[in-house]
Amino acid sequence: MGVKINVEGFKTKTLFNTASELFINKVRRCGEDYDHRGTCSNTERKVHIRNLAREAAEEAKIFIEEVSKEGGEQ
Repeated sequence: MGVKINVEGFKTKTLFNTASELFINKVRRCGEDYDHRGTCSNTERKVHIRNLAREAAEEAKIFIEEVSKEGGEQ
């Protein structure tokens, strides 16, 4: 299953890369951990993956804002 991510929605490449890493980690940790995944429909799986992607993007945004406030490079 391929999930398309709208790269244009991210203001910087760093934000996109950070969100991608967080998303991959979330899917490994949360998305593939639930026991009922074999009985879920594709629609349910896609919704779950999209939710994980949104959460990861928001976490990346917050992380980069915090780093920026502390004077770190983006």
